[in-house]
Amino acid sequence: MKKIIFIINCLLITATLGLNAKESLQAAHWCFGTGGHITFKNGSPEELGLSSVSTYEGVATISDQNGDLLFYTDGMEVWDKYNDQMPNGWGLNGHKSSSQSGVIVPYPGNKNLYYIFTVDAIWESKDPNLGFRYSIVDMTLNNGFGDVTTKNQLLFTPSCEKITAVGHINGRDIWVLGQRWNDNKICVFLVDKDGIHLKNEYSIKALAKFNNTGWSKGYMKFSQKGDLLAIANNNVSLAIYDFNISTGVVSNERFTTNECFKNAYGV
Repeated sequence: MKKIIFIINCLLITATLGLNAKESLQAAHWCFGTGGHITFKNGSPEELGLSSVSTYEGVATISDQNGDLLFYTDGMEVWDKYNDQMPNGWGLNGHKSSSQSGVIVPYPGNKNLYYIFTVDAIWESKDPNLGFRYSIVDMTLNNGFGDVTTKNQLLFTPSCEKITAVGHINGRDIWVLGQRWNDNKICVFLVDKDGIHLKNEYSIKALAKFNNTGWSKGYMKFSQKGDLLAIANNNVSLAIYDFNISTGVVSNERFTTNECFKNAYGV
């Protein structure tokens, strides 16, 4: 069962960006847990040497279009393909105990730049207002191994421990989503060649009647086509929404507090 869950999780990572067959190799590597590192580059999971990561929960990993590892992060530190810390690759405002500490997406229009979006941990952080932020990695620097050139730019605060991304219907731009903590809103950002733009905020109607401390934890994930969004609100529910990958509109909330899903965490 663990192997089945493991493979499904990796498929979801690929689906998150709405990638085609060639580009899906950007999700070929997965660094996780305490030194875990596997690759799907050749079609089936292969265990590799130890990574530098040691984390309780979320990790983000990115490869190039040939499936070769570029870098990975626990939302606080950034390591290159040789497991060395990047220059300036520390002090990011994610957290190793955040459900989804970060997500890495290509910078539209520049194949050498990547965004790292990070979210804080509500429960463990000394400052729960660090929120939802982004940093930028430039792969032309440090002899091609990458350098963090922009760090911890604030988008909103406070934030739940949820973050996900999916490709725009135009095949170029990317939607990045987060969830506000305390005011029940899903934030939809469009990432294009001109930067990051807040395009839409969807009020989560059903959460309004619940205490807001429990549901800060849990995953946010897209379906393979990007038309459905699922959110696990830990200790409360599982919610599913329709998503328009052309306009970024979230709609049609379906919300269950059934005991089978009440403690949902992963998706």
